[in-house]
Formats: sequence, structure tokens, C-alpha cells
Amino acid sequence: MANLEHPNGKGGGCIEVYYEGNSSDAEHLREFRARVLHAAGRLEQRYPTLKRGLFDLSDFVPVGLFSWTNDRGHTRLDLTNQELVERWTTS
Repeated sequence: MANLEHPNGKGGGCIEVYYEGNSSDAEHLREFRARVLHAAGRLEQRYPTLKRGLFDLSDFVPVGLFSWTNDRGHTRLDLTNQELVERWTTS
């Protein structure tokens, strides 16, 4: 989950990314959408976590767009490359 609306100010084509890999195999984080929501919550709250990093933007392949209202009343995950997401999440 990357915040593209608020650049990190570091320049050089880097982007701050929050993620959830579910390394503990938690039941509620097995689906891709659930992991995106979890990472988005961390990003929104600027939650202190090891599951974030500063990466070179050129290393990423966009696969979708996630958005929610300020009160989280509505969330939306539009995948633009479902096939690639399925390969990543089933391998």
C-alpha cells in the first residue's frame, strides 16, 4: 500500500510502502484484499511498524488502486492486473 498523494519528500523516485505479508498465517489475513486493508490502516495512522519501507518506484508494477472515505465507510479495491495478483498470491 503506497501513498501516492503525499510524496515522502525524499526525492529520487522513491516511495514509502506499507505492506502485510501475513508471515504468521493469520486466518483473517489470508486474502489479498484483507492484507491491503491492513496495510492501508497502518499507512493512514502512520502506525509504527517494521512492515514498511522506502523503495525505488521503478521496482514496482501497479496492479490496482485502493481507496476509502475518511470515515472508512466505503472501501474500494480495483485490480487492473488480476492475473498477476493471482500468480503472486497463489505461488
